Amino acid sequence: MRRLSVVGLCVASFFTSICMAQPRGADGDDFLYHVVAGDTLSDIAERYTSGSNNWRLLQQKNQVDDTLALPIGKLLKIPFAMIPVSDDKATIQHVKGNATINGNLAHANEPIHAGDTIITSDNGFLTVQLSDHSTISIPPNSTVLVQQLNRFTKAPLTDSILKLEAGSVESRVAPDARGVGRFEVHTPTAVTGVRGTTLRVHHQTNTDHSITEVVSGQAHLHTRNNTQHTLGIQHAAVTNPTGQVVATTRLLPAPLLEQADPDRTRSPLIIHPVTGAQQYLVQVSLDQEGANIVSREWIDVSPYPLRSYANGPHYVWVRAVDEYGVMGDDAQLHYTGLLGVISRNGQGVLTDYGLPLALTQY
Repeated sequence: MRRLSVVGLCVASFFTSICMAQPRGADGDDFLYHVVAGDTLSDIAERYTSGSNNWRLLQQKNQVDDTLALPIGKLLKIPFAMIPVSDDKATIQHVKGNATINGNLAHANEPIHAGDTIITSDNGFLTVQLSDHSTISIPPNSTVLVQQLNRFTKAPLTDSILKLEAGSVESRVAPDARGVGRFEVHTPTAVTGVRGTTLRVHHQTNTDHSITEVVSGQAHLHTRNNTQHTLGIQHAAVTNPTGQVVATTRLLPAPLLEQADPDRTRSPLIIHPVTGAQQYLVQVSLDQEGANIVSREWIDVSPYPLRSYANGPHYVWVRAVDEYGVMGDDAQLHYTGLLGVISRNGQGVLTDYGLPLALTQY
């Protein structure tokens, strides 16, 4: 087969922003690959399946008429049954508060395997890193079953499926831009397949609604009633118990943040109102990427007291939340923490002025 040297195509629309290139995740039982310049069926078969001779099966599967002119940008489906995989494992990158793996307290650097159940209590946080450097953050009051955790044998891609039974998962998938093998989050009402994405999925057990939020990249939503939707960057979908998408909406913008007194490093945080916001989610992490979350609170109005959870850099993340419960884009502000007095419930003790009480003051 001769190779073509043609520039790849990009297509954009209101709901999608798709660049035709490399591994693109999964659709049911098929791995998705977008053809780029120089690709041949035999090369793709050799790269992902058990051998180059499988090119004929790929030709039949994808109805390729001319094997010498493989169209740039064509979406190829490769059955997962043809892709050799091996068992993979993930590692706990960060844990705080009460978080358990199969009923046992979780610890940093502990491995996670297929079949494990992760539960976080109302003060528990846990972040997992996959072998392809994807990260999965699990906030308080969440239950996640690691249903599948595999790795492609012949390509540096993972094949992971999570079952979200309650709460939320927040993921940064394929951060190295190598493409996505399969990363799916299953809820009782929908399956979300990631296509190289910063993704948040929530399942509200009180209403049995699921929410999918695409912060960056793209995701494919397959609902319980067998309808399918493609969500592009900065969009969300709300699914009811029957699998019907009851709302699609754009994420609210990040709020403007400032401190009440810029000359004091931990003066209260002022959150400027965002049109359409019903409340705000405020999280504090000890790293700039937001993986080491140490606090998570829902508030209606500002100001918000900036507390210290350790000595050194702190990062506060704020999202506006709309009428559907969809969380908007994050705003971030940096401040310096000073170890202070902590109460029994894990919260910092405040002075009469609403400021954290430092150990030096105590």
